[in-house]
Amino acid sequence: MKKVMIGFVVGMVIAGCTQMSPTSPSVVRNSESQTGPIGTYVPGTASLWLAGQSDGTRANPQVPGGYPVDVAPDQSPVYVTLEVGKVYTYLVGFGCVKNGPELPCSDANGSYLVPHSGGDENGILNLVAPLNSLIGLFRGSNQPFFLGMSGELVAKSDRLWLGTMDGFEWNNNSGQFAVKFYEKE
Repeated sequence: MKKVMIGFVVGMVIAGCTQMSPTSPSVVRNSESQTGPIGTYVPGTASLWLAGQSDGTRANPQVPGGYPVDVAPDQSPVYVTLEVGKVYTYLVGFGCVKNGPELPCSDANGSYLVPHSGGDENGILNLVAPLNSLIGLFRGSNQPFFLGMSGELVAKSDRLWLGTMDGFEWNNNSGQFAVKFYEKE
């Protein structure tokens, strides 16, 4: 496992994804031919309830207490392009996310269960999942789902949106996850 992780980290650095910024690519492949593993960074600020939404779309505007709302594209999720029907394994190589400055950082499996406080929003259904965990949503679906640190999935669409789980206010989250997808032979 140590060799796999070292190769993963080195591969992400070679691909130019040493940090997430507005100018860095959110999705990279390891060759010009667009084949091989797909790697991406998922920022802690990525809310699935803004997936596919136009700029200016808001999420959680009804949260009481005067919390700032989340807005596309600032808190929009990232996505990876997959081939429909193919089976992929995925691995979070490193990273942690926290949902407030005084709170601990969590790996992609998250911590305690929380619901999306906005419930069903922007055409996307509610989800109860571990706080700060890695979650996904296929384009054309309205049901987000838990991903965690590693696993296997069948591509139900050509686009898989990736975000982190929070109850509300993704805009104050920090950290990121480095995720890599491998097509299963």
